[in-house]
Amino acid sequence: MQVLAWFVATLTAFLPRLIPFLMAFIVQGALMLGFSLIAVEGINIGFDWFVNMLDGNLKSITSDITGVLGLLGVDEAINVILTGHLFVIGLKGLSAKKWLPSWRKPV
Repeated sequence: MQVLAWFVATLTAFLPRLIPFLMAFIVQGALMLGFSLIAVEGINIGFDWFVNMLDGNLKSITSDITGVLGLLGVDEAINVILTGHLFVIGLKGLSAKKWLPSWRKPV
């Protein structure tokens, strides 16, 4: 019975502090996910245009050159570059809205 009383006392002491923290955490997470989703969907249109342009231009290349480009990993390099750009756009957007702390040195 003492354990139950201790648990209830501890819960009532921490619950008023825990609820605002959890609410702020949930709200911040929802804002970040919403901003990321909007950024991804907005940038996705531009990426689709870029990939379609590359695909249209690569159809005129012979299969030997296409095979060499595949062995060099050009397709993966383009994917890494586009993903990096998307990450930087999301990070700058979240830092500008003060949802993430800035990583710049103080002047």
